[in-house]
Amino acid sequence: MPQYRREKIGDQLHAFLAEELRSLRDPRLQAVTFTEVKLAGDLKSAKVFWSALPGSFAGTDAASFLSKQEVKEISAALNKASGALKRRVGESLKLRNVPELNFVFDKTVESGARIDSLLNSISSADGGE
Repeated sequence: MPQYRREKIGDQLHAFLAEELRSLRDPRLQAVTFTEVKLAGDLKSAKVFWSALPGSFAGTDAASFLSKQEVKEISAALNKASGALKRRVGESLKLRNVPELNFVFDKTVESGARIDSLLNSISSADGGE
C-alpha cells in the first residue's frame, strides 16, 4: 500500500477518534488528547498515541507529570472504550478492514516539557544572560 494512502487514512482516523473521544463519558478521558495515529502497512492495526494534561486528576499538581498509576488508569479506560470506538470507525469511515486500535502513551510531550524545564532552570541559574 502506498505510504501517502496510509498517511491519509491515518489522518482521517486521527480526526475521527479525536472527535469521538469527546463523546465518551469516562471522567478519566477528559484531558486525553490523541497526538498521532500510525497505521500498519496492511491497515489492520493502528497505534494511537495519546497524551494527557497533568493536573486533570484530583490531587495532582498542574506543574507535575502524569504518574505511572494515572497512565495505567487512562490506558485501561482507553482499552475499555476501544471496542466502541472501533465500531464507530467502522460505521463512519468507509474502510474494507477496520483497524485494531492499540493505545500507546506518547512520552514526547512529557519529554519536551522536561527539557523546557531544564533549559529554564539553566537560564535562571545564569542570571538570564
